Amino acid sequence: MIVFGGLVAVLAVVGIVQFTKGSSGAKPAPKSAQTKTAQAGTPAKSTPGKPTAAAATGEAVTFQEVDVDIDSLLKEIEVVNFDYQTERIDRDPMAPLVGIVRPIEGMAAAPLSVSDVMNKKVTGIIYDETSPAAVVDDEVVTEGYTYPDGTVVQDIQPDRVIFKVGDSTIPVEMKKLGAG
Repeated sequence: MIVFGGLVAVLAVVGIVQFTKGSSGAKPAPKSAQTKTAQAGTPAKSTPGKPTAAAATGEAVTFQEVDVDIDSLLKEIEVVNFDYQTERIDRDPMAPLVGIVRPIEGMAAAPLSVSDVMNKKVTGIIYDETSPAAVVDDEVVTEGYTYPDGTVVQDIQPDRVIFKVGDSTIPVEMKKLGAG
């Protein structure tokens, strides 16, 4: 109880000092922190990628107004008619749009395909928190197993196996009994 009372007393003193210090009057901001505006009609000179001297010192910057004719800009827009049903693009929609998918060294040069992984058949799972195993396409695999095409068994859960192909993760559910 004595320690608690001492802490309350110290807190009270700190609060009173802070309160009286804050209400004694605000000090004026230093002159360098006061903002200045550029003269109207004088554009700030700068090079692309580098801030102006006013921006570097924290001073306010004003910009020149430019008259823009919105109607003429709108007339310059070209509308392209595109029929998504008839235009076909020869591209795998699951392939990444950027970068190059390269095979892992020492692995077969077969292209990685998400649809191939989705067609794998998980027919059995022996689930254990420390070392689970699964039967995938009549082959027993464990977490971390890497197929020759670079597909990795990332995780084995009680009802599914999660594969990793490049940056994609693909869950494959276990085949149900009696399902063809």
